[in-house]
Amino acid sequence: MKLTAKVLYNTSVKKLPPQERLHLAIMILNEMIANEETIDYSDSWTEQDLHDLTAFALSHSENPHEKYRSKP
Repeated sequence: MKLTAKVLYNTSVKKLPPQERLHLAIMILNEMIANEETIDYSDSWTEQDLHDLTAFALSHSENPHEKYRSKP
């Protein structure tokens, strides 16, 4: 199984108390600030960015024909 942020969060981080999760978030952000070269500031979108945006938009969009559907 490939370790991703989502898997790590669901298996470990989510189980931590809120105070510890906040502490972990602060540690991660502070480390990223210290290593600023790891942050991509480009204006270009990757395929993954476009996929994520499309998935989000579709999951939050309304179907204009939904109100005309007959109810079972």
